[in-house]
Amino acid sequence: MARHIQGNIAHIFAAIVITLASASAHADLQFSCPLRWDMIQKLAGPDLNADFYGKAVRDWSKTDLDQMLTWEYQCDAGPTMPASMRQVQLANVQNWYNNGLQALAQKDRLLEAEAQGSTIAQAVGQNGLTQVTTQGVSPGAAEITLQYLPDAQPSYDQTHYQTRTCSALTNNPLGAVTPETLRQALGFANACVQAQQMTPSTFAGFQQKVVRQTALYAAMSDLIRQVSQLASGPAAQQDAGVQALVARHAQIAKEADALGMIAQGESVPGLQRAETTMQTMQATSTKRICENVYDKAGMPAAWRSARFMTDVYEMDSLVDVVCLAGRSGATVRYIPAGLFGDEGFSIESKDTRLQIYPVVQHPRGQQLLLVPAKVKVNGESFQLNDRNSFHQFAMLLLTMMQTH
Repeated sequence: MARHIQGNIAHIFAAIVITLASASAHADLQFSCPLRWDMIQKLAGPDLNADFYGKAVRDWSKTDLDQMLTWEYQCDAGPTMPASMRQVQLANVQNWYNNGLQALAQKDRLLEAEAQGSTIAQAVGQNGLTQVTTQGVSPGAAEITLQYLPDAQPSYDQTHYQTRTCSALTNNPLGAVTPETLRQALGFANACVQAQQMTPSTFAGFQQKVVRQTALYAAMSDLIRQVSQLASGPAAQQDAGVQALVARHAQIAKEADALGMIAQGESVPGLQRAETTMQTMQATSTKRICENVYDKAGMPAAWRSARFMTDVYEMDSLVDVVCLAGRSGATVRYIPAGLFGDEGFSIESKDTRLQIYPVVQHPRGQQLLLVPAKVKVNGESFQLNDRNSFHQFAMLLLTMMQTH
């Protein structure tokens, strides 16, 4: 310890020699004895514009701290004190100086944060990021307010606003935010990268999602336009068009799900109305197509509105059964009643010919009901007179309607 203190004493005397020259070089520092080392933590901030011996804290450097140390040695050189007390004093001075170095390091960190915060503030002004606010000098406190589309339903608290900082921006999907929010969020993320609050790789992933969501909004708007255009045209021309729109809608829904927007309500104004219109057109088109399949099979007009018992206690529209069989690739033909034969229809696939002979029932006040009573499978006859035989018939019918 004594050897260490002696080394510092040697440093003191060497520093005293250059006192006058240093004082001239640092005329802006206003030192006077005794120096207030107890105030050295002032150099650590947080007020970077505070005055410390005639100089703003933000402008202090190690050179200034060395000058302060030199003045301290000069102040101590005057009075005569015992050697033991001087050794203690010199040790205290060294501790004060080390504290000053630590304070300067903290001050430099604040300056760096201030510069980063300035980067975000500059980006806000240059890019019109009106939804971004900066809080003091800390870039980590800057945040963007996400604004959602009018009919969207954010799931977090059922409000249409949410704030996110640089660190939280990419934690969860943005949801059904406005197109302007997408633009500003991307600008904010870019500023976060410049301020070292977000990694370039994180930004790249976020940018890709913003591009995808922007394209999704464009696709939704285009779908709305196409649905409106198709709905205003002749009904007979809607069949092919509505199927294409249904397929396109499925692609859009899949992308919305991938971007976390599937449960966010209406993403683009008018989308829900377009979806309802499309569903109506699809139902009408399907009915029209099925009736055409029914007519081409030569099925009787009297049966068009009939229900058909496909299994015990299970009934479907006869038109739908014929349509499904026809669209699966099977051939459906009406079997007229002969002199001694029964009226019915056949469904023929590649390997199976199923002939169905129903009993026609007329329930009072209800639709016509066709109940299969006898079937032929590849020429072999079977009576449907119990639950088990009906189940076997139902399984065969289902298999044939699924054959492609």
